[in-house]
Amino acid sequence: MRTLLDRLFRDRENVYAKRRARWIVVVIALALGGFLVLAPAGQDEQLNHIAGVILVAFGGLAFLYALICEILAVREGHLLPEQWDRQEEERRVREGAEQAAKMQAIYSALNSGGSPDRSWSH
Repeated sequence: MRTLLDRLFRDRENVYAKRRARWIVVVIALALGGFLVLAPAGQDEQLNHIAGVILVAFGGLAFLYALICEILAVREGHLLPEQWDRQEEERRVREGAEQAAKMQAIYSALNSGGSPDRSWSH
C-alpha cells in the first residue's frame, strides 16, 4: 500500500498545486450527480438516475483521492522543501540501485555462457 501511495504522490507539486482543482471536481461531480438522482425528468428518468448514480460514485472516489492528498499535504507540510528533495533523492537512488541489480541479473543470465565482449564483437 505504501508503494502505491509513494507512486501516486511522488512530487510535492502534485500534492500541493492541484489542490483546488481536485475539490472543484468533487463538488461538481457530487452536485450534478445528486441533481440527476433526485430531479424528476419525464422520459429519461431512468437514464438520468443511472448517470446520477455514476456521477455520485465518481464524486465519492474523487473525494477519497482529494482527502488522501490533503492528509499527505498535512503530513508532509512540516518538511522543508530541502528535506522533501533529500527524501526524493534518497528514493531515486534506492530505486536506481534496485533497477541496476535487476539489469545486472538479466545481463548475467543472458551472457552466462561466455564473456560480454563476445556478444558485441559480431
